[in-house]
Amino acid sequence: CRSIEEKTQKKTAKYHYALSGLIECGHCGASYVGNAKTSKGKAIRNYTCGNRYRTRTCTNSNLNADYIETEIFL
Repeated sequence: CRSIEEKTQKKTAKYHYALSGLIECGHCGASYVGNAKTSKGKAIRNYTCGNRYRTRTCTNSNLNADYIETEIFL
């Protein structure tokens, strides 16, 4: 059983997404949010349409966070 403190603690993000909320989906208009998945022991950071992430109602593609942040900030 988890304690009350554990149940009420906010999750802290493992990765920073500088563009989260700033990219708009061209398909449905929702903001893109940061999302990470692990594949073969390596984390893959993506920006995902908020509607695709939360409700699965959008079919727009994910954007690779490392690639897009490098293109914008360098």
